Amino acid sequence: MGQVNRKDLFYAIEEEASYQKLIDVLRAVVNLHQPTDDPLSVTTYCLQCRDEQWPAEYPCPTIQAIEKELD
Repeated sequence: MGQVNRKDLFYAIEEEASYQKLIDVLRAVVNLHQPTDDPLSVTTYCLQCRDEQWPAEYPCPTIQAIEKELD
């Protein structure tokens, strides 16, 4: 699909993606947003969203949005 803008991405989701493709896309997003696996850490962070200045606790906003829509 290459580089697309947000409008094109929404079009692809709504008009072109099959049910299985949407499942594959959702799985890819969830796989990117994995929690840290550090037994010494008290807080769990999202490996994708975490950076030095702004660590995102897990579940991050992306995972929270997915969970909300599945609820």
